[in-house]
Amino acid sequence: MKVSCTTNDPHEAAVLTNAVVNAYMSNIVNAEQTRRRQRLGELERVAGEKKIELRKQRDTLKRLTSKPSADNAKAAPPKPIPRRSSCCGRRSKALSNRIARSATSVRR
Repeated sequence: MKVSCTTNDPHEAAVLTNAVVNAYMSNIVNAEQTRRRQRLGELERVAGEKKIELRKQRDTLKRLTSKPSADNAKAAPPKPIPRRSSCCGRRSKALSNRIARSATSVRR
């Protein structure tokens, strides 16, 4: 940025120019820097709050997963999942019996 002033008195031109530059710096540049510092402070505050909230949630999760609660102790144990091999084995045996009966009836 370039600021200049033309008058008959060079000393007066310098004083006016410096006054304009100082006013600009204090009103525009410093105001923008102040606004950015305030925003940064606000974001740092929110980040700190979120870190505390996250730490509390992690602690709660660790506490809930590390020891069984009274509700979990009273709950019925999970039902066992049927093994596929026993199910398939029964089907295979039934199919073998049908084939054997068919073969017997064909021989007669």
